[in-house]
This record gives sequence, structure tokens and C-alpha cells, in this order.
Amino acid sequence: MAEIDFPQRPPETLVELWQWVRALLPQLRRTVVRTFAVGTTETPLAHGMRFAPQMAHPVPRADVRVWQTQIPDARFVYLAASSACTVDVEIVP
Repeated sequence: MAEIDFPQRPPETLVELWQWVRALLPQLRRTVVRTFAVGTTETPLAHGMRFAPQMAHPVPRADVRVWQTQIPDARFVYLAASSACTVDVEIVP
């Protein structure tokens, strides 16, 4: 799992803890990108997160094989398919 941005020290106030939790929640949500076109060569998918996520799995909308071509970075998840297709991709932090 990607590193989560959360302080390692105890909060000084309840308000500070509340602010930390509010900043943490968007990092934990799952993002689903629907109807993304993937080609037979490496295709970058912009995930929109502030850090490099893990990718749970792509679900192709056709009978093809889709795989991750390299480790996700801070901007993209990289996919390729055995034949050009569209996929639903679940991206997790």
C-alpha cells in the first residue's frame, strides 16, 4: 500500500486531530475510473491522487487480458491489453 500522510505524534488538541482525520479520509477512498480506453501498448491512466497508489485491478469490458506494465507513480497507473478495449479500473491508495 502507498504511504499514507498522517502525523506520527499525538495531536495537541481535539481540533488538530479532527483536521488530521479530514486530511486522511480522501487518501483512503477508492476511486473507480470507468470506460477507460486501453491499447496494446503501454497506456497511462491519470489517477488524480497526491501520491502513488496501488491498483486493485482492471475489469475489461471485453474478453481480453489487461495488465499493469509498470509500478504506478504519483501521476499515472500504466496498463496494456492483449487487444484494444475499454476497462473499468479500481484504484486504491
